[in-house]
Parts: sequence; C-alpha cells; structure tokens
Amino acid sequence: DDNFSTIVKAIEEGRAIYDNIRKFIRLLLSANWDEIFTVFVSVMLDLPIPFTAVQILWINLVTDGLPALALGLDPPAKNVMKRPPRSPKEQIYHGMKTFILVSIFLALIAWITPFYIAIINGRSLTEARTLAFTQAVIFELILALNCRSEEEFVFSSFKEIIRNKALLISIVISLILHIFIVYNPFLQMFFKTTALDLFDWIDLLPFASLAILLSPRFFRNLDKKLKLS
Repeated sequence: DDNFSTIVKAIEEGRAIYDNIRKFIRLLLSANWDEIFTVFVSVMLDLPIPFTAVQILWINLVTDGLPALALGLDPPAKNVMKRPPRSPKEQIYHGMKTFILVSIFLALIAWITPFYIAIINGRSLTEARTLAFTQAVIFELILALNCRSEEEFVFSSFKEIIRNKALLISIVISLILHIFIVYNPFLQMFFKTTALDLFDWIDLLPFASLAILLSPRFFRNLDKKLKLS
C-alpha cells in the first residue's frame, strides 16, 4: 500500500509502540532496582529486611507486572508526530538514568522509614513488614501512573490520570488484591501480614506520595543537562 496516509499512520503506530516499550522498561527498571537496593542496604547495615521473599515476588509479578503490561496499551502521545526522527543510535533507556537513581533514593526513604519507625516503637516484625509492604505497593502504583508520559506531568490534570483506562483498572485490581492480602486471615498466613488500622494508612500516605515527584519529563531534561543521556 503506497497510500501516503497509510505510511503516516504506520509511523505514528511505530512511534507509539516504541514509547510504550520505554514506559514498560522505565517502570520495571526503577521498581526492581528500588527493591534490590532496599534489601541491599538493610543487609549491609545488618538490619531486618523490610520484606519477605513472597512479598517481593508479589510486588514484582502483580503490583509492578499488571501496570507495566497496561502501559503497553497507552494511547499515543499528543505530539507523537511532531517530534523529529530519533537517532538510530539512541539507547532505549535514553533519559532514564537520573529518574532511576532518584526513584531508588525516594523508595528507600518511603519504604524503610515507616518500617524502622514501627520497629523502634515496639511493633512486631510482622506489623512493620506489613507497613513496608503496603507502602511499597502504593508507591509503585503511583510510580506506574507517573511513567505514563515523558511529555507531561501526569498529575497535572484529572484527564491525564484517566487517559489510560487499562492502567487505571490494573492499579485498582492490584490495590484490591493487596487489601485482601492484608485483611484476609488465610492470605495473612501465606504473606506474613497483619491487619492495619486507619491511622496506619494515614501515616503511610505522606511517604507514598513521594512517588508523585518522579516526573519522567523533568528527569529526562536533567539527564540532558548532566550529559547522562
């Protein structure tokens, strides 16, 4: 088909697919390094690890996995056809280095702080791990929303937040499943969790909201200034 409009449509589709692959990679790289570094720091400082192996597996496969797959269904960016052609030498993780480094730092603060505060206050290891586990889930789900766009700050408008319906559905499903894990007696035994009260959830929100600061647009520009891209 030599029709010009077909060629244009094919280029638009190709750019959208490439963008979505980058979103998928950005989320999984930052999320996985967050967990690795948190466990590494805990081991190096000879402190209790904030998560059990089963909890880490759940975060990787479900909490991160469902939103990452949904990012593959993200609609094309509004300016996708206004961009100049990218260099064929450009790496697929171009512009992500600072984003991932800051993500690791913020996740470390967000996950370890409530965990060790709970330990210091005399709460059990199971309670402290449930707090850290819940914190990690909320943080990663907010991070998934932020990974949606390199062009706009997703939380700047409600319209941007709801643009990818599949992502919203995956986030809601992940959150509901996590609530079952925290409050269902059988799942509590399997995941080593315990029920949280309302004040626990309120205490977690300020730390989880740190993920809102992770705007890919800002860090992509910072990578350029630092010549890390």
